[in-house]
Amino acid sequence: MNCDQDAKGRILLAVTELLKEEPDVEKITVRQIAERAGVGVGSIGYHFGSKHNLLSEAIARNVYII
Repeated sequence: MNCDQDAKGRILLAVTELLKEEPDVEKITVRQIAERAGVGVGSIGYHFGSKHNLLSEAIARNVYII
C-alpha cells in the first residue's frame, strides 16, 4: 500500500469511527476527520473532493459490512 492509499484508508477509518460517535453528520468537521486520521485537511479534498463525497463513500462502504 502506498502513502496515498494509506492516507485514504486512514481518512475512511476516521470518518467511520466519528460516524459511530456522532450520528449527525453535520456536526462532524473536516478538521476532526483530518486530526483523527493524522493527515492534513487538504488530504481530504485531494482524496475525496469534498466532505460530502467522503461521507458518501464511507457510508456506502459500511452498508456492505452490516
